[in-house]
Amino acid sequence: MMNVIDQKFTSGRSLTCTIVGLIALVCFAATMHSASAKEAKRKKDKNGANDEIQWHDSVPDALEWAKKNNKPVMLLVWRHKADIEAKKMFAWQALGDASEVMFAAVRGAPGSATIRPLVQLSGIKSTPCILWLDAYGNPVKQQPIPDSVNAIADVIRSWPTLIAGIQNSLKDKVSRGEKLIAKGNLHDAYVELSSLAAYKGPIAESALKAKNKVTEQWTHLAEMADKQPLDSAMRKNIISGLTRETKDTDFESAMQKLLAVGAKPEASATVAVADADKPKSSEAVPPEKPVTPMSPEKNNPPAVAVNEDQLDVNAKGKTLADISAAPAKLPASSESGLKLNLDPLTSDANPKMKDAAKLLQSGIEAYRQATADSMDRGTRRNDLLKSAYENFNKGSTLVQEAIDQKPDRTLESILQDVSMMMYGCLKYQSL
Repeated sequence: MMNVIDQKFTSGRSLTCTIVGLIALVCFAATMHSASAKEAKRKKDKNGANDEIQWHDSVPDALEWAKKNNKPVMLLVWRHKADIEAKKMFAWQALGDASEVMFAAVRGAPGSATIRPLVQLSGIKSTPCILWLDAYGNPVKQQPIPDSVNAIADVIRSWPTLIAGIQNSLKDKVSRGEKLIAKGNLHDAYVELSSLAAYKGPIAESALKAKNKVTEQWTHLAEMADKQPLDSAMRKNIISGLTRETKDTDFESAMQKLLAVGAKPEASATVAVADADKPKSSEAVPPEKPVTPMSPEKNNPPAVAVNEDQLDVNAKGKTLADISAAPAKLPASSESGLKLNLDPLTSDANPKMKDAAKLLQSGIEAYRQATADSMDRGTRRNDLLKSAYENFNKGSTLVQEAIDQKPDRTLESILQDVSMMMYGCLKYQSL
C-alpha cells in the first residue's frame, strides 16, 4: 500500500479505490489551499515563467508554516536569473502540488540577509542547490538540483526517519562530550560539542551548555595561573597546558588574550580592560557628558553595497546530517599521556638523572591512580594528584638543571610531557 507521498509523486499507475480517495482528498486540500494562498502569506510567483511551486515570501514565513504543520522547509539557494538550471524544477506540477501541503518552499540569493547565515552554517560551496531545513531553521541536508521530482519526493518521504536518526546521533554526541569533560579531556570535548552548539533546538542548547562548562573551566585555570608568581613553575605549567589544550579551537584566540592579560603584573585576567581606567574610590568622578545624537550624514559611514548573489566559498559549516555522520570522539582512557619514556634518564651516568627518573615514575603511578575510572572525586583523589605534582616538580627540576648545563633535545621533550601531566594534576583538582 502506497503512502500519501507515494500517491502524490506517482502517476500513470492503477490504483485501488482507497488510494484514489486519498489522492482526491489531498488534491482537494491542495486546491482549497491554493485558492487562499494569496490571502495567506504564500503566493505563486510566475516571474514570466511556468512556475508551479507555491513559494513563501521569506524564510521566517516558511519556518512558521513548517513548525505549525510539522513539515520540512525546502530552501532553494540560487542566484536569480543566473541559475537557469534551477528553473527546470519550477514547471513540475507534482512538485507544485506537494509544495502546498507537504513542505514549505522558499528561495533566495546566498548573500541575502536571512539566507547568508544558513549558507555559512551549512557550508554551501556552489549554487543552485536545495537546502532542507527543520522547523528550528537548522540546515539538515544539502541536495543538488535533481533531474526529476523523484529525488525530492524521496527526501520528503524519508524526512521523519532522517530527523529521528539525526536527533539520536546528536544526543549521543552531547553525551560523549559530557563524558569527555568528566574525564578531563577538555580539548576533545570542546571540539565534539562546538560542531553542534551553533544550531538551534533543545539538543543544540544542551551542547552549548556543556561547551560553556569547558570554557568556564579553562577560564578558571587561566585565573589560577594569574594568581601565581610570574616565574613560578605552576604558572608556566598552566599556561603551557592551556595553550596546547586550546590550540586549533575557536577558543584559542580568547585564551591567548586571557593569558596575555594575566602575563602583566599590574593587570588580572579576571578584571575587564575597561576597569583599568576607572578612577579610584578616593578620586573625584567627573560627571558624565550628555550623549549627543549622532548625525547620520556626518557620523555614520556610508553603507556598503551588498551583492546578494555573492557566495561565501570559504564557509566551513556542515549540515546536521553531516555532523551526525562524523566519527565519534570517544572518551579518553585514564592511561592517556602516562607512557613517558624514562629510559634516557635511567641509562644516564649522572646519578641525579636516575633520581629524576624515580621521582617521575612515582608521579606517574600516583597520577594513574588518581585518574583511574574507579577513583571517586574527593580528598583521596586530590591527595594523589598533589603527590604526583610534587614528584613531577622535583623530577623536572633535576632534569632542567642538567639541560641548563648541557642542552639536550631528548630531555627537553621529556620535560614537555611532564609539564602537561603537571597541568593535568592541577586541572583534575579543579574539576
